[in-house]
Amino acid sequence: MSEISTKICRTCKKGKTIDKFGQYSRSKDGLETQCKECKNLQSRQYYKTHPRKNRGKYRRAYYLNNRNKISEQNKLKRKTYPLQSIFKTVKMRAQKLNIPCDSFDNLYNYLKPIYNIGKCECCGKIVTQGGNKNDIPSVDRIIPELGYVIGNVAILCGECNRIKSSGTWQQHDMIADWIKERLLEKVK
Repeated sequence: MSEISTKICRTCKKGKTIDKFGQYSRSKDGLETQCKECKNLQSRQYYKTHPRKNRGKYRRAYYLNNRNKISEQNKLKRKTYPLQSIFKTVKMRAQKLNIPCDSFDNLYNYLKPIYNIGKCECCGKIVTQGGNKNDIPSVDRIIPELGYVIGNVAILCGECNRIKSSGTWQQHDMIADWIKERLLEKVK
């Protein structure tokens, strides 16, 4: 039995070599019925006639119907890859605030040893992913204008990070002492 070297496209009705067809395991010959060129053209036409806003409706409907499943998957991702989850948030914040942000690899390599210690750099409290919001680790910008760059970021517990925004003078004093220490380290 000889192997097929050409095939006729069902759309353009032209005979073409089999390398012009995509693979499709359900067909007898293992190839798509349309050539790649026709399939690409059909896909482009579909996306022109079905705007992105309509596709968003389906995504939203899927989310609403599978909210618990998606939530569990996201929790598992955050637990399995905590620094990646934190960095995703950092990157979005940096884009929103239009401030500098080092690459994932640079920040990951810088923050991983600090994160692995498992303590807030400011107050020394143990930080855990998935715990109460005061104990969750967060990446803080020591000098906010400098952005999320090596030497200007630290792992703090949620409580210390929030205190920087609104807290008592004693709490701010504790944080100020910590910032002074960090700035002196940079000078050395």
